[in-house]
Amino acid sequence: MVIRQQRQVILLVAVCLAPGVPIVVLSGGPAAPYTQLVSSTLACVAALFCGTAARRAGGAVRAGWALLALGCLGWGLGNYYWSWNELVLHEHVLFPSFADAGYLMFPVLGAAGLWLISGWTSAGSRLTVLLDGVIAGGALFVVGWVVTIRSVWEAGADTAFAFVVSMAYPVGDIVLATMAVLLAARTRRGGRDIGVLLILGLTAMTTSDTLFAVATSDGTYTSGQASDAGWFIAFAACAAAGWLASRRRMVRHGSAVMTRLQIMLPYVPFGLAAFVAAGQTVAGGRVDGPEAVPLLLGVLLIMLRQLSTLLHNATLTRRLEHQAYHDPLTGLGNRALFTERLDAALAAAMPTAIVYLDLDDFKVINDSLGHDAGDIVLCTVADRLRECFRERATIARLGGDEFAVLTGRVTGLPAQAERLLASLHEPIPVGPRTVRVGGSLGIAVSDDGPLTAEDLHKNVDLAMYAAKAKGKNTYAMFEPCMRHDFDNIVLDDFDVEHRSRAGR
Repeated sequence: MVIRQQRQVILLVAVCLAPGVPIVVLSGGPAAPYTQLVSSTLACVAALFCGTAARRAGGAVRAGWALLALGCLGWGLGNYYWSWNELVLHEHVLFPSFADAGYLMFPVLGAAGLWLISGWTSAGSRLTVLLDGVIAGGALFVVGWVVTIRSVWEAGADTAFAFVVSMAYPVGDIVLATMAVLLAARTRRGGRDIGVLLILGLTAMTTSDTLFAVATSDGTYTSGQASDAGWFIAFAACAAAGWLASRRRMVRHGSAVMTRLQIMLPYVPFGLAAFVAAGQTVAGGRVDGPEAVPLLLGVLLIMLRQLSTLLHNATLTRRLEHQAYHDPLTGLGNRALFTERLDAALAAAMPTAIVYLDLDDFKVINDSLGHDAGDIVLCTVADRLRECFRERATIARLGGDEFAVLTGRVTGLPAQAERLLASLHEPIPVGPRTVRVGGSLGIAVSDDGPLTAEDLHKNVDLAMYAAKAKGKNTYAMFEPCMRHDFDNIVLDDFDVEHRSRAGR
């Protein structure tokens, strides 16, 4: 199954890369400018597939795919507008224009949509995701400042609005690149095929936008050149991701375990930014404030991120420890916790008593009313055990309908057992009806002599069986004679079976 999915991803990636090939081949030719119409069509096709994924999803994921579809549609319509004016009407498109509004819809709506699709809004480590995003985004801003943003900033614009729009392009690309880093670092195993396609789309879009900005600032850009191939690949990848998501759901909450590469990935952009800044310094250039501030802030955020990771890991450790020592249904301790505390009490030579409860005829409730009703009964029994044993007691569900109480209070146990039996016999509401349960209680107390946990378990088992022999729904204190009586019963049964076999 895994190999099949890997082959499917490789095939889809190859299909997404294919539209970029003719763009490279046609670049520089007379037909090259008209390839813009193809990229516009691909963007609208991507919007269609993402819209289909939204229609078949639900909740935040539906909103995410819908936003991504609107982002693709906006880019496509904006590019249609630009192509119509430039290629058909042969009119120069003013800046800013309707085309710019469409182009900028993709980074804004696309980034918001990807955030919702990923499920990070409901993840337990939202702070870590946010810190990773700010660290990566700040580092990519430093790189972007050196490559394109500084030149855009220094060039200025005729109006303040035009300046804001011109700055929005590189900033939008930084947002898309940051989302690509987060997707690569956070996508769960069950959703990596869709994640790979989205990462490919974001990377291709950011690459073409950056090359476009550099060529425009140099005055060397012509429509349909090879650098435009990234736009074709980007929307082909978005279309493929939408198609795949419409066929099945993207796993948003898989295993929290990440690979080392995924853990280190958010730091890669920061390392790249530090390398770029160091290279500038070595070359005799200057490190501007827009570079220095994100780098210093990144160092502080990395420290905060490590602290957040430590706290998150401590929380996970406590949660895992609780799961390892507690019953998931009733919330009581489990056999491991009970055994550990019993061993500790006996090792400290503390007065110790075990009250062992086995519900009478619980199988009848499960068989007649169903396991859901049985679970309600077990949880109610757990609550009543908590009410009866509140002080210095470890209450555990050993399995099935068996419960045990470890207490350091070794006096007054018969009266406490009677209160528990009376509490158990009170009606338990199960849906439209009520049920009553009884239980057989065995009680064993550690004596002055050497006694192991196994010995005490055997004693309380014998006491519980003695209670059942009395007619159930009662209790019995362990007495040494019970061991002798039990041995005699076992020997008698063995003797009867042996004679039966000999007579055949």
